[in-house]
Amino acid sequence: MSYNIEFKLKKKNNNLILFFIIKEKNLFYYSKKKLEIINKYIDIITKNEQLYLCFDARSIKWIDLKLLWEGASDLAKHNDLFIKKIKATSVILDNPIIKNTVDTITKVTPFATPTKFVSCNNDALNFLEDYMNR
Repeated sequence: MSYNIEFKLKKKNNNLILFFIIKEKNLFYYSKKKLEIINKYIDIITKNEQLYLCFDARSIKWIDLKLLWEGASDLAKHNDLFIKKIKATSVILDNPIIKNTVDTITKVTPFATPTKFVSCNNDALNFLEDYMNR
């Protein structure tokens, strides 16, 4: 099994945005795939300076809570890297149940960088551009 996830790097006004796009409706727990995606994500961040992240999770209708919890815990181990390299993150998400679950998890494992949840592309890019102009 695999996850249909796409990583895209794009330049905007001399800044680099990493688009992390999830195209799956249901995300089941696959430990090996979770680690492959996290490793690819970490590799991209390590190889680039000063990134802005746009995480598009609109397609997700259901996610295994074990995947969500372990993924957050695995990523939190890299917070020093994220603080150094990621300037801001926008998360496009329109599923209120998943949003509430993420809010609960971030109370235990908070985001390392400024992060905003939005419901559309324009709001996501506006938030990132605000940080680019600081």
